[in-house]
Amino acid sequence: MPGLDPPDRVITPRRVESFQHAGDTTMTLRRAGRASGIRTDVLPSLEQVERRRFELWLMSTVLLVGPTAGLAIRSL
Repeated sequence: MPGLDPPDRVITPRRVESFQHAGDTTMTLRRAGRASGIRTDVLPSLEQVERRRFELWLMSTVLLVGPTAGLAIRSL
């Protein structure tokens, strides 16, 4: 376009992390699993999955309805 100066330097995209180190990827996944409550290689039971799902739904509902109700009361 006329009137635009060329950039001072060429911008190149950053290189995406390579997956050459499978051990690093495995450790990252294990860390993420431990953070989410999966501490061992044993899979959780269906009851545990359903309980966690219920907890997440309850938490999401409280976090959405709570501030909405607070704003509605404040606006009165």
